[in-house]
Amino acid sequence: MHVTFGESAAGSLMKALAALGHQDRVFPIIDDLSYGPIDVVTAEHRGLWASHELGVDAEPEYWPRRDARWAEAAADAQPVVWFSRNSANEHAGFLELLWRRGDAPTSIVDVTDLVRRRPDGCEYPVPRCIAFAQVGDWQIVNDDLVGDARAVSEEERERYRATWRDLRKENAALRVVESGSLLSAPITHFDTLLMSQTSDAWQILGRLIGNILSTILADELLLWSRVDALIEQGVLEVKGERTSFRDTWVRRRA
Repeated sequence: MHVTFGESAAGSLMKALAALGHQDRVFPIIDDLSYGPIDVVTAEHRGLWASHELGVDAEPEYWPRRDARWAEAAADAQPVVWFSRNSANEHAGFLELLWRRGDAPTSIVDVTDLVRRRPDGCEYPVPRCIAFAQVGDWQIVNDDLVGDARAVSEEERERYRATWRDLRKENAALRVVESGSLLSAPITHFDTLLMSQTSDAWQILGRLIGNILSTILADELLLWSRVDALIEQGVLEVKGERTSFRDTWVRRRA
């Protein structure tokens, strides 16, 4: 079993494995542990938090499926986990899965230091690999990333466990990557960045969120919830229907 964090990453990996003639199963986990509680990682616990803190649907109809996916990945004989330590989502997901597996053998493909390339072999303008989800199926094949899979050593396992133990104890609203480390952060962490992208001129919310996502990895709904919070605080003002990114406009309050 190959485990990814997100369906986009799974799609690229499935294409690459098919091109290589492999029939291995690709198993995406869609729970983004870069935000929300991690002291107890259950769909109900996290869904209720998201409903209260972010104002989104708790989606109880999906709780059993999400919990079952974590359990299935944790029970596999020796999964290969694909991730980048530059991505808070992927890094946190890997740490939770390793935590659940205890001493069971786990293999990884860590693309943290990968230089991203186009199908023609040229580097992207921003070549740094922020997440495995950014890696194209052609590069997985051309760079033989499948062959880079290796077992997590006992020393690494203990180090990863210690990191996740501390993060679980802190149980902050967010996890972010700073200077190569996964750290706890408050729910307000992205507020300064959001405000830096606004002015006294009206701007469509989709453009504001898009500008931010061009420089960092973050969940769209998380950022939208923080815009709502800044509106409630009177820092930003809003016009439009507020039903989507396309019909909502914001600006700094004069």
